[in-house]
Amino acid sequence: MLDDKSKSTILSKYASYIKENNLRSTPERDVILAQVLELHDLFELEDLRVRMAEISYYVSNATLYNSLNLFCRCGILYKHQFDDATSRYQRMPMRNGVQYLICRECRKVKMVKDPEFMSFVNTKRYNAFTIDQFNVYVYGLCNNCLRRLKKEALLKKEVQNCRK
Repeated sequence: MLDDKSKSTILSKYASYIKENNLRSTPERDVILAQVLELHDLFELEDLRVRMAEISYYVSNATLYNSLNLFCRCGILYKHQFDDATSRYQRMPMRNGVQYLICRECRKVKMVKDPEFMSFVNTKRYNAFTIDQFNVYVYGLCNNCLRRLKKEALLKKEVQNCRK
């Protein structure tokens, strides 16, 4: 949950972007932004749609999608595109040095911070480039999916042995 100062900063950034780019501030965008500020770290369009339905404020998918893209352009949100087709959004500023552990089976995403890895990256120097932020996507299987897949493989093997 964001504190009042953070919300105020985001709303100010949004208002400035709208004004600088000669865009209209619509009631729909304002309500969508208010709901985005209430969502947790990573969320999908569907999470926002559910949130809007909970407050009985219905807007089209196109309006939700276009609003999220606008919030990304003005630096309020960051759009993650993991290996599946679903986009996930995160409020800016993102935490520096976050590793996203993405399960290939159930698609759950877990954010972790590894100080040792952060230290390694911070010691790297590149010609004509200064790192100010980084994030790493790590794909694999979560423990729940790994256990389930092993159990399914074991059952399949037992069934094959019974048929012999």
